[in-house]
Amino acid sequence: MLGLVGLGLAGLGLALPGARHGAEPDTTTRPETTADEGSLPAMAAQRGLSPPPEALEPPPAILPGAALDEGISVAAATKLDGLAVYPIYSRQQATLPAIAAIHEAVAGGRASIREVANGPAGAEVHELVFDNDGDRPLLALGGSMLAGGFQDRFITRDFIVEPEHERGVHVHCGELHRWSPTRNGEETKGRFRVMGTFAGSFLHGTAELTQDQSKVWKRVDAMNAAHCKAPATATIAATLEDPKLLAAREKIASQVARALAVRPHQGALVGLAYEVNGDIRGVRIFADHDLYQRFVGHLTRTAAFEAMAERGASTAMAKDPGELSPEARVVQFVDHIRHQADEAKTLEEGRTKTVYLFARRGYGAVTRFIPDAESKREVPLTMAFVKRPGEAPARRSACL
Repeated sequence: MLGLVGLGLAGLGLALPGARHGAEPDTTTRPETTADEGSLPAMAAQRGLSPPPEALEPPPAILPGAALDEGISVAAATKLDGLAVYPIYSRQQATLPAIAAIHEAVAGGRASIREVANGPAGAEVHELVFDNDGDRPLLALGGSMLAGGFQDRFITRDFIVEPEHERGVHVHCGELHRWSPTRNGEETKGRFRVMGTFAGSFLHGTAELTQDQSKVWKRVDAMNAAHCKAPATATIAATLEDPKLLAAREKIASQVARALAVRPHQGALVGLAYEVNGDIRGVRIFADHDLYQRFVGHLTRTAAFEAMAERGASTAMAKDPGELSPEARVVQFVDHIRHQADEAKTLEEGRTKTVYLFARRGYGAVTRFIPDAESKREVPLTMAFVKRPGEAPARRSACL
């Protein structure tokens, strides 16, 4: 163990996504953004849902739930069958420049993702090129699923691409038996689109904690089998893009989004944690509410994806009165990774700096952004805590 007890998120220069304690709320005027189809307002609006007045109120001095750090709390979960999704609140938020989200930019033609070479012979399994043709920094999150190219991939880590720049990015493969520009009978021209779901703890956690592509492929096979899929190219997209499974996943994600959209103090929401059958799988925290809104649809779909793979599995035992509350267990999971890491490393790439923590129960990644190259000033951007994967889900007895 590295003895990181004194290096909480504040010790990493990050009092979670906050400014200094007691700072005034961020009132910076940002360029207007359009909510993507996965944001809470969009998902709620599709069902004619408007947030109640209390949802728009500023956060109270004492936030509801279990304290994760100074001014940060994990609130009671929204529960649906074996899935529980916990909203995370912050009283203070960082001041960031306008940032573009990768899925919005690619869909809008302001960014593109491509293989490093025009043909399979010169391409690389673990590297892609991201082109940012827009005028804002472009944020991509680790675990983002990419469809197309010569085989489907997923992004390894969070990163920023500067405006009107390109950069090579490390990725993992999510499709074993294809290495060609033809996907489902259509030409990809070596380019990718961003799927609406992250890789989740079973795939992303395996990739980051083992750095073993063969183990990632085994996880892909297991997740497909759990959804009764056996695609010829062994791609996880067989599960993610199946129409019936997609509709079922969207139904679950939308129900969660509907519940989250009427929670109080919407402007203080900066992240989510989720668990399946009482097992905490992942925690995502953003520097401010705006970034949270841009990616929350992906988070809810990912939680639904993992929950669907394990429907029918044994649920957690009834809580003993002496045990921690569910919210406190989320805090305990994050604290374990923060304070009991066996390995830590720092990776600086362009205008992002990420501290990785590897612990027995999972790994954490705390990413900061350098908006001004001259001053080298760092501001908080994202945090992810992902469970170390356990046994792969068993094949379901009934399939959609």
